[in-house]
Amino acid sequence: MSDLEKNQETPIKKNDIPCPFWLETIPVVILTIADILVCKYWIDDPNTQWKYPTISYCYAALCFGWWLMLTLYRSICFGIGGYYDLYWFCNIALVLTTVGVLWRVPSLIGQSMCLLFVPHAAFWIDFLTYPCFKRPALNAYPFMFDNTTTPFEKVTSYHHFWFFPGLIVVLWKQPLLSIWSYVLSVLLFVILNIVSHYMTPVTWYYPDGSERYLNVCMSHDNPGFADSIPPFCWTVGKPFFYHCFTLTMAYVVPVNLISYFIIIGFQKLVLVVFSYVC
Repeated sequence: MSDLEKNQETPIKKNDIPCPFWLETIPVVILTIADILVCKYWIDDPNTQWKYPTISYCYAALCFGWWLMLTLYRSICFGIGGYYDLYWFCNIALVLTTVGVLWRVPSLIGQSMCLLFVPHAAFWIDFLTYPCFKRPALNAYPFMFDNTTTPFEKVTSYHHFWFFPGLIVVLWKQPLLSIWSYVLSVLLFVILNIVSHYMTPVTWYYPDGSERYLNVCMSHDNPGFADSIPPFCWTVGKPFFYHCFTLTMAYVVPVNLISYFIIIGFQKLVLVVFSYVC
């Protein structure tokens, strides 16, 4: 078979880019600023004080430093395909949490927690079960167990380990998070899902033939575990509206609400059990 025939059988994949890769930064920044201002001036108590301010501010520095490290590493080492990772919920949550701690805005922290509680729990479950079963139980983060993923890239995702434990200290003996934390977490998901669908590709292809699966903010495909589960499987091949609506109503709305009740339940436990402990 000639080289020409081989090339015809395996055409080079080209990137189908909806818009310049940096363009989504604009709506994300606008959304972030609007979110911060709404929480700061319309939701949270301006007199909020942290129980352990020094530790809390160090935690904020860790969040921002981690976001900066992740931004530089993935953008430099993986180019445009790595830059797209910055639009993911968990990375935006690092910024929201940084501002939330420094400006003492609990609702910013709360919405990040509602949005990420279950994904981070899945991360922990996969890592705890992998040594026993030689495979992650939920397979929520397959790239973390893929030998083709570089060790340092895996390290850049380790904020999934310390994000929630650190917030226990930040929110220690604070008033219960506002229900607006939950409402804004759902709204944040919907907006980022829509924006990412129209401004990011599903997969990024490199000149050497390798590829990086993106699916930023689950804006193109369902999570892997949901592809065969109704009602998520019913949206496969359907217009984007069905995907976004189903993912929001069948997953984000109930799961984030459950997460919210778990979080404030833990807060109540702390307030009751440790009411006399400094």
